[in-house]
Amino acid sequence: MAEYDLVNFQLTGYDFPVLEEFGKYVHHSAERFGLEVEDAWGTPSKHLKVTRLKAESTVVEAEYKLQVYERNIQVANAASTVLPLFMDAMQSSLPAGVTLRVYPHFNVYTEVRYIPDLELKQLKSQVEEMIEKRGLKK
Repeated sequence: MAEYDLVNFQLTGYDFPVLEEFGKYVHHSAERFGLEVEDAWGTPSKHLKVTRLKAESTVVEAEYKLQVYERNIQVANAASTVLPLFMDAMQSSLPAGVTLRVYPHFNVYTEVRYIPDLELKQLKSQVEEMIEKRGLKK
């Protein structure tokens, strides 16, 4: 029987409590289907600014500030006979306003979930500059 290595279930939505509850539901359902949940994580929310224009003009009628939330559930070694059934079950139980994407795992998706520490990056660059000025090698 064929197996998928790592598969990510990405949930996105504008309503945080609904998304969080559905994320828990996906996690527990995966375990009930006999799938091995390798990891689960949230990523920092994305801020969007949406403007609505008056009909046939460039005049702004309204502005909205939205936040998009994201949760990911990673499944490992999923059987090719079980995964499609699980995907159909999750798709059919999606709450309003929540989007489900399923894709194979790549390392890029792991890096996205971390918030960069700008102060740490600045200090590291200062250390590298001092090393270069003194002619020392790393």
